[in-house]
Amino acid sequence: MNYCTLNGKKSTSVKGLIIQELPPISKPLIRTQIEEIDGRDGDIITKLGYSAYDKEMEIGLRGDFDINDAIAFFDSEGTVVFSNEPDKYYRYQIIDQIDFERLLRYRTADVTFHVQPFKFSAVEQAYEKTFEASDAKTMTVMNYGNIYSKPSITITGTGTVNLSLNGAQVFVIELRDIG
Repeated sequence: MNYCTLNGKKSTSVKGLIIQELPPISKPLIRTQIEEIDGRDGDIITKLGYSAYDKEMEIGLRGDFDINDAIAFFDSEGTVVFSNEPDKYYRYQIIDQIDFERLLRYRTADVTFHVQPFKFSAVEQAYEKTFEASDAKTMTVMNYGNIYSKPSITITGTGTVNLSLNGAQVFVIELRDIG
């Protein structure tokens, strides 16, 4: 059964609401600048980053329902998980109009999610490691995605810390207990 989860609330909890068709899994558009230079074959393409994009989902009503519950469910923004990608979430806003009159009359309507270009792991977890003075002080954290990552790293304690990312040393810092 198709479903979506908006900010932790499943569509299956909305009485009478059904997700008829999920948005396809797709890759966002790469924004580019294309320059054509006279006397040069081809062109020069500069990548500017990924664009936000729209994911459209078809919803319906069945049996006993309360249209106000459906309206309240979709009056949101935040994070969405689709059942065809249950281990990923997107950051979204619903900015387009939803034709709830059509939903009442024909029992079907479209909902457009304006999503930011990256999807995130819904099963990712924070890592915490405590080192004792005699331990080998190494911890490896992997990015299992297919695009760069911007991790948040918090280090507390005392002693010398060497931080390397992708095998390259980023910095060395001497941490002192300030008390």
